[in-house]
Formats: sequence, C-alpha cells, structure tokens
Amino acid sequence: MRIIVSVLVFSMAAVAAAAQSRQNYIFWSGDKACGQKSSEIPDVETVMCSSTMTERGPVSTISHRGISLAVAFLDDDEYSIVAARVTNSNSEVIAFDSDVWGAAHFKAKTDFYSGGKPLVAETSIPSRNIIRRMIYANKLENSLDAVNAEGVKTSETKTVRRPDGTTQRVDMIVPDKEAQAASERRGLARSELITNEQRRIRSAALTAKSVQAGASVAGLVYFRRVKKADFVLYSLTIGETTFVFQLPRKTK
Repeated sequence: MRIIVSVLVFSMAAVAAAAQSRQNYIFWSGDKACGQKSSEIPDVETVMCSSTMTERGPVSTISHRGISLAVAFLDDDEYSIVAARVTNSNSEVIAFDSDVWGAAHFKAKTDFYSGGKPLVAETSIPSRNIIRRMIYANKLENSLDAVNAEGVKTSETKTVRRPDGTTQRVDMIVPDKEAQAASERRGLARSELITNEQRRIRSAALTAKSVQAGASVAGLVYFRRVKKADFVLYSLTIGETTFVFQLPRKTK
C-alpha cells in the first residue's frame, strides 16, 4: 500500500497541493472493506465500499467517518465527468473544494502501478471556466459568420445621376442583405443554444464548498478528457480524506 500511495502522490503532484498535504487515502474497490487504505487510517475505523448498478451505469460509494461519497463516471466528446453526491452524517459542517479534485490520466494501468508518469495530471475544470469558454467561442463564431456574410456580394440595379442632370440605370456590386440577415439569424440561434447550455451546466454543476451536518450535496465535476488514456485515477478530497477511484477506460 505504501508504494501505491507514493505513486499516487507523485502522479498528482502537478494536480493539487491536496494530494501532497492530505494523509488519509482510501481506494475504492470491490471489497466491502475497501481493501486499500493508507496506514494513517486505524484498522478499527469502519470504511465501506459499495457499488449499485443503475440504468446509466454503476455508482461507486465510499463511506468513512460519517462521510459518504457516491460517484458515477461519464464521458462526452470534450470532458470526463464525475457525477458526485457527498452526504454528511456528522454533527459538524464538512468543507471540500471540487475545484482541486484531481485526475491523473495514464496510457495503461500498468504505467500507474509501475510508477510511470501520467499522460496528464491536473485539477478539475470549474463550471464557470467552461461557461466563459462557451461565451468566448460563441462570440468568435458569430463574428466570423458576420465577416463572411459581409464578404458576400450581389448585383443591384440603381439609378444614378450624371453631371449634366440626366439619369441612367447601372448595375452595382453591393453587400448581399439576405446573406447578412441569414448570418444574424444563425447568430441568434447559436446564442440561444449557448444560453440554454450554460443554464444546464450551472444547474447541474457541483459548486458547493461544504456540506451541512445531516445533509448532502450533489452535482457534476468536469475534467479534461484524454482520449489516449486507458486508465484514469481520480483523487477526490473531502475534509481530511482523499477518496481514490481507479477507472479503466475503453479508448477505441
């Protein structure tokens, strides 16, 4: 176990100070007693691991010192997502910060156990940063679309006056108003989609920094998805304990 914890601290060194300062580590496993724990956790303390199968996949839970952490792991095109629920059965408030929860992405599980360096080791991506990125990307896309629309020209017949006062009909190259109107419509549609997506992210994200006595908090925590990684080590600190989940992934 000492070797595993040493590798964990090394792997997460670039991720969070929490991975170096916290001394209590619990690795989730199929074993009800969680199998692997750091030596700082006395044997007399009750530590429990469990797994529940749901329609969306397994939910893994670790319970220790009145804290229960249940997680499920999801992937989309850009992010690896941890759906987490923290339940506090203690009589005091427990603090945590999901912004410093970490993930170490390894090419293979054997790389972790042999002490190899991860492909990427970093903290989670706060939902506020994701929203800022979406706002910037939307503005950029709308601006590029508007510039492209301005470059679309059409021919328009206009009446012009000659110096002698007479008039004539001439064909002139002018901006295509239909192209500009279509660009504006696309911009409005994109902005509406982005606004709805931002609302969804805000409502689902885990933004709480503590969990009250006898209460629970839940939400999504986002990490960069590393598609080349076949094995991900999640390090989720609550109070004085770091809960560690090992996740094999299929990259093909």
